[in-house]
Amino acid sequence: MIQLIRPCLKQLLATGIAFRVLALILLTPTLSLIFRIAFAIAGESALADFDILDFLISPTGIICTILNLAVQLAFSVMEIAAFLSIIDASAHHKNATTVGAVRFALNHGWRILRQTTMVVTALLLIGLPFALVGGLVFYVLTRQYDINYYLAQRPTEWWIALLILGLLAAVAAAIYLRVLAGWIYALPRLLFKDESPRQALTRSRLAVTGIRKKIVIILAVWLFAAILTHGLVLATLVWLGSLVIPQAGDAMYLLLPITGAFLAIWFISSELINLFAKIALAAIIYQQFTQVESTDQESIPAYLTSMAVPAMHGNWYLTPVRL
Repeated sequence: MIQLIRPCLKQLLATGIAFRVLALILLTPTLSLIFRIAFAIAGESALADFDILDFLISPTGIICTILNLAVQLAFSVMEIAAFLSIIDASAHHKNATTVGAVRFALNHGWRILRQTTMVVTALLLIGLPFALVGGLVFYVLTRQYDINYYLAQRPTEWWIALLILGLLAAVAAAIYLRVLAGWIYALPRLLFKDESPRQALTRSRLAVTGIRKKIVIILAVWLFAAILTHGLVLATLVWLGSLVIPQAGDAMYLLLPITGAFLAIWFISSELINLFAKIALAAIIYQQFTQVESTDQESIPAYLTSMAVPAMHGNWYLTPVRL
């Protein structure tokens, strides 16, 4: 994996920064527009408290939630698609540019959105029974008193509810990992083999037959490493904050900038961790995809050599895709 990343790390980092800028320009307004349109369809100008829950469980709210999650996931997947194009070019000793990688991802944006919409819908349907059972358990065990009582006193039924919810979450997470492992080849098949979103998902599930357990372990290790890194950074910042912030006392002219500095460091650290996690995931996907293609005697290098097309920016190399 490191061998795939090292030769093109600068291009990968530049592309990741470009996507974070695009998120501010395109993603945030798009998500806001989706909710505004949904509110208009529902005949609401603003929602508060339980009105929000009523909206989310309504048909319009469900569609809005699925579309919102699909757009967010599609944007993240487009970033990974850009990383895949750079890694693929580098693996074949070709030049890659940030502009070319971003354009490559955007050109596949609609097909990626269709695929992520299918994924989000499937994941929500899988998680629905767990959410219903968890909600029912929590309601039955904590309905006697106000939630503030349980938060303050933490009686036995509170711990029982948390234990059951934890077990449900663990089972759901295991199922999600297994399902996502089956879709690990869906994106590269969409990009490099020009398959339809549904076809790529189906053939990806077939391709992991016999190796799903290995992929689940790889994804679990990747996820654990990302969460652990986030946790360590946050714990370090909290510890440093507990040492530094009290020194400011009641001096607001010191407290505000110090707190702002810690928040800025936390934000930048989180973005960097997310960026490197996505780069690592892209490398994992590419590595696993090339291995399974080689095993199936569908050599990626031969495929690319015979069908590669020149890029429009310099001599950047693109694998066979629909531009």
